[in-house]
Amino acid sequence: MLEYEADMVSLFNYMIGNTDWRIKGGHNMKFLKSLTQLSTQVIPVPYDFDYSGFVDAHYSFPQSWTSIEHVKQREYMGYCRENSDEYKKIFQLFLDKKDEIFDTIDSFSYLSERERKSLHGYIESFYKEMDNPEDLLYTLKSECRSLDF
Repeated sequence: MLEYEADMVSLFNYMIGNTDWRIKGGHNMKFLKSLTQLSTQVIPVPYDFDYSGFVDAHYSFPQSWTSIEHVKQREYMGYCRENSDEYKKIFQLFLDKKDEIFDTIDSFSYLSERERKSLHGYIESFYKEMDNPEDLLYTLKSECRSLDF
């Protein structure tokens, strides 16, 4: 598996407050492989976000493998990385996509204005964490999982 892609999926799930997934065992995860290139590498693709804080479904609850008490809380479930630069590359990707993410939320006509504001605020709280990358790094490194998770 490609570490960059695994870290990207992990930070995405952290951003939306999703703890109902695991790379090992493929819980709410599909793995894609190229049909045209000979490779053993797969790309993880998450799905099923109804237990995330972003969706906040009335029936959702924190998974047993987390320490959170409510799905609106975030917990990083990505794998531990020794090199902080690896995390910082992923941070930059999310910073580069920030306006696009907010534009998508703010212009999504199938949601009420109140729902769009709530979702905007939830994602904004993630980006406030990114305002202090050293604190976010500390959070990720203290909550990350070993490779056997």
